[in-house]
Amino acid sequence: MMPGGPREFLLQQIETGVGSAPPDVIADWLEGKMSIVDILFEPNREFLRNFKDQALDVVRSVSGPDIRDACLRAAPHLADIWYSPAATARFEGEIAIMTRFVREL
Repeated sequence: MMPGGPREFLLQQIETGVGSAPPDVIADWLEGKMSIVDILFEPNREFLRNFKDQALDVVRSVSGPDIRDACLRAAPHLADIWYSPAATARFEGEIAIMTRFVREL
C-alpha cells in the first residue's frame, strides 16, 4: 500500500514532476501543448490498464484545486502562474484529459 493512498501518490507525482520541470515545459503545459497524461500516464499505460477501475476512481477523486496545490508545493515562486485564469482552466481540463485517457484504455 502506498503511504497516504493512491490519490495522494498521484498528487505527489504531479508535485515531483512540476518541481523538476524546466520553465519551457511549464509554458508548454500552460499553452496546452502537453498534459499530465503525457508525463505521468502514458509511460504507465499498461499499469493503468491493469487497474483501470481503480485508476478512474483515483482520477475522479482529484480536483483542479488539488492539482494547483501540488503545483504550489513544488514551485511556490510560480504562484502567479498557478492562480492565473489560464492555469485554473488547465487544472480542470487535466482532470477531463486524465479521465478520458484511463477510460479509453
